[in-house]
Amino acid sequence: MSTSENKSESFLLEIGTEELPAQIIDSLNGQIVDLFKNWADKARLSYDSAQSFSTPRRLALLVSGLAVKQSDWSEEIIGPPVSVAFDADGNPTKAADSFAAKNGMSVKDLVVRTGNRGEVIAAEIHHAGRTAMDLLSEDLPAFIAGIKFPKTMRWESTGFRFSRPVRMLVALFGNEIINLEVAGIKSGRATAGHQLLDSGAIEIKRPEDYLEVLLEHKVIADPVERKKTIVEALDALSTEKQHIVPDADLISIINNMVEYPVCVVGEFEENYLDLPQEVLITVLRYHQKIFAVENDEGKLVNHFVVVLNTIPKDVKLVLKGYSRVVRARLEDAYYFYREDLKRSLEDRVADLSKMLHLKGVGSLFDRTQRLIRLVENLTSRINPDLVEQVKRAALLSKADLTTSMIFEFPELQGIMGYYYALQSGEELVVAEALKDYYKPRFAEDSIPASDVSAILALADKADLIASCYAAGLYSSGSQDPYGLRRASIGIIRVLEEREYDLSFRELLNEAFNVLSESGVAFSEKEQKAALDFVEMRAKFYYSDRFPSDIVDAVLATGQATPHKISALLKALNTARNEGWFDEAAAAFKRIQNISKKSDFDDYDASYLVEPAEKQLEEAYRQSRSVVTDSLENQNYIDAISTLVTLKPHVDLFFDNVMVMTEDVNLKQNRLGLLRSIAASFFQIADFTLIREDKG
Repeated sequence: MSTSENKSESFLLEIGTEELPAQIIDSLNGQIVDLFKNWADKARLSYDSAQSFSTPRRLALLVSGLAVKQSDWSEEIIGPPVSVAFDADGNPTKAADSFAAKNGMSVKDLVVRTGNRGEVIAAEIHHAGRTAMDLLSEDLPAFIAGIKFPKTMRWESTGFRFSRPVRMLVALFGNEIINLEVAGIKSGRATAGHQLLDSGAIEIKRPEDYLEVLLEHKVIADPVERKKTIVEALDALSTEKQHIVPDADLISIINNMVEYPVCVVGEFEENYLDLPQEVLITVLRYHQKIFAVENDEGKLVNHFVVVLNTIPKDVKLVLKGYSRVVRARLEDAYYFYREDLKRSLEDRVADLSKMLHLKGVGSLFDRTQRLIRLVENLTSRINPDLVEQVKRAALLSKADLTTSMIFEFPELQGIMGYYYALQSGEELVVAEALKDYYKPRFAEDSIPASDVSAILALADKADLIASCYAAGLYSSGSQDPYGLRRASIGIIRVLEEREYDLSFRELLNEAFNVLSESGVAFSEKEQKAALDFVEMRAKFYYSDRFPSDIVDAVLATGQATPHKISALLKALNTARNEGWFDEAAAAFKRIQNISKKSDFDDYDASYLVEPAEKQLEEAYRQSRSVVTDSLENQNYIDAISTLVTLKPHVDLFFDNVMVMTEDVNLKQNRLGLLRSIAASFFQIADFTLIREDKG
């Protein structure tokens, strides 16, 4: 490579490792590109594009158009004032000598600049740009060490930490090797092909050859292309009568487990189809990373699809091995299912007393009893006709946790409760509640489908949060082992989407009341921390959909009923976007600024003397009933637009009325009027928190 002729070159870094955990690889791809972008900015090196590649045994970064050399650059370092740097005769002082020496130059090379401090001396320092090759050689070890993993390990004498042992290191700039050493491995141009199909060492001559060379040796290094290959292979196996059960997450996991995917179809005995479909899918998906197959009616058939990481010489032999493993797992599940059905769910409730929920809070049986009391209170407010059904669902809600199936396949909790409830003769709505009350299990999941399951879901999530905080098990930082964030968002979504007139604060307080009645001790501080935690989750949840300042303004009023929060935010956002919103905000801010420290929140109209204050009071009195009716009907646009009509009267008042007059009675009455008007605004939002820039 000739740096005098080429302005840029391609750059390749490949870190060859022992097999990486599949679940972390996708995040590593984005992380490596971000790390490079940050490095290139600091190194002052331009480039055209940066792309990451990965397989279970390698992480790679390919950069095109990376500048071969930094541009020369200059910086100006400001020193002491001229009056300090030189004496009255113009001779340099010790301060000038020290400043010049510190910057590697003589005093005569310093310049004078005029700034905020007046005239100061300055050093102009010129730097020659360094080559990308030198910078990469120096910085790549730290770059590699900067890759973050959930867990790391040490395996060699230098103490270098990485997710898995590093076995190869390719580092090329153009056709030249970048010399470096990491974890005792020296860089070169040699990488490895497919572990089973082409295991010999291969050489990468230039970075741009990387993908093509690996493909020739049975490695699809581009995860996007590899996933496309898997999807196309799965589609090719589908027919009009049978197709793969859709599972995008499983495709992503498998994509990070293979380097050269090949799909084959196997089968298991038909009698296992008697198992609930979720059991079959769980055994195949979670425990064997195998795709289930269903017919055109959506029912599972006794076939499965395996994505191999090789081209087998004997497909039948390979499938025979998979079928043997699948059969063993399904036979276990079949046995557990038959044994579990020998007892009803109600009979299992007593067994929950032997299972600890949380230390200091009691057993799962204790939790069940709390849920029964809590759902009874909630249902009486939401739909009293459902009290007995919801209480029955609460009684049975944790019973499936005592079954062998859940002990072996914990991801089926709730789902097995549904099947066992049906087999026990429970009402369908009760059985469905046992499955649905865990929802939403993830961000895109639906909420419970019925009032019975929704009320049980609210009670379960509220009791979980209250119990954890009572036990001192707070969610902090990135750690959330008890799923309190998910529970909080679940509460907010259920209350919002089912439009229950219940605030999350009322719900949490009720859960703490039930805890207290059950003999669980907690402090007011712990209860407040739980309430604040859920409100903070609400803030984050709504800030994903609306401007954060509007969210802050609504929550500052104490509004905690999610469907009302959502409606208020929509109305405020609409008003702001249509342009007339600012007038209401401006009026409220003027009122709030002068009256916020006042203790007077009422007034007597007979004390009003100035025409401007009488006009404002009359306009307020006329608007008050309209605003109240609009808020009761949740017609927030009308409420806001009515308050906007006060704007000219507010302006006239402030232009003509002296609020802080020496007459104490007049002052107090005027402040009381303003506080009353402010209270009307505050029913909607704290307008002082809303930015004028609409950001």
